[in-house]
Formats: sequence, structure tokens, C-alpha cells
Amino acid sequence: MRPGAATHSPAQVVPSSDSGYAMSPGVRMESSIQGGAGEEPTLQVKAQRAARQQDPIDGPARNLGAKRSALQQRRHRQVLPTCHAGVTGCASWAGAQLLASSDGALQFAIHRVSAGLMIEKRLCSPSGSRTAQTLFFRDAAGFDRWCELEPVRFEDPLLHGKLRRQGHEVLGRR
Repeated sequence: MRPGAATHSPAQVVPSSDSGYAMSPGVRMESSIQGGAGEEPTLQVKAQRAARQQDPIDGPARNLGAKRSALQQRRHRQVLPTCHAGVTGCASWAGAQLLASSDGALQFAIHRVSAGLMIEKRLCSPSGSRTAQTLFFRDAAGFDRWCELEPVRFEDPLLHGKLRRQGHEVLGRR
């Protein structure tokens, strides 16, 4: 250090109501005043953040124990058969061409109606919830646009190809 330079030791800045500003807790401020004979003194201020304490919730999830994992798998196996049972036996699917994914979680029913093509899409998630969508197409152009946007195109390309072929077949028979 040069002669005549004054320094201050690092100090913890504590927010106060009369200072007109507030600092977040855990911030340390270091300041030093430097200047030699004939030089103008300069003030240097550095702020440093203290390392944040890690909460246990921030860490990675614990692995399930053997018993808990076996129970979860058993419940999953119990839910799937009851979830898919009766889906293909619905009265509204009578006379329709049925397509299903390899695990049976996604099913399509293709109907020919007087207005064009009707597709019923049913999705059964592993948790047991069901989603059903009914779509109507008057022409092949609208059906092609939907096929391009349908996520099954990437998830199950073989099922997507069958769906597209059978849909065009039904639209061609109108």
C-alpha cells in the first residue's frame, strides 16, 4: 500500500430505517479509500454475497425403498386393466374401425358419417384418468392438417400411419 492511503476494514452492512436504503441480508460491503500525496482520493466499494444455506428440499429426491417401489408398481398394474376395460366395448364404437397403441393407452375409433369422417380419440393415462376427443372432418385436406399436428405422429409412427391410411380410405368411400 502507498504511504498516506487510508483503508477501512470490511464491515457488515445492516439495514436501518433512518439510512433511507435497505440491503438484502447476507450482503457484505467492503470499501477502501486510496490516494497518495498530490492525488485525489478514490473510493472503491465491493459487494459480496454470502453463500446461501442449502435447504433439504433443494436437494435431489430420495430413492424409493424396495417396499414402496413394489407397492407403486402393483398399484400401477391394478389401474391399467380397469382403465382400459370397456373402452373398446362402448356402444358408440360399434361398427367403427378401431386402432390402439401397443400398450392400449391410446385408442382411435374411425367412423364414416354422412358429413365425412368422425374420429374418436381416447387416452388413458397411467394414473387412471381418461381423456376423450371427438373430431369431424369434411374433407381430406382438413384431415391431413390434423394428422400433421397430432402428437402420435412422433410417439407411435406405425399407429399414425395406420390412422392416416384408414382415414383416407373412409374419406374416399364417401
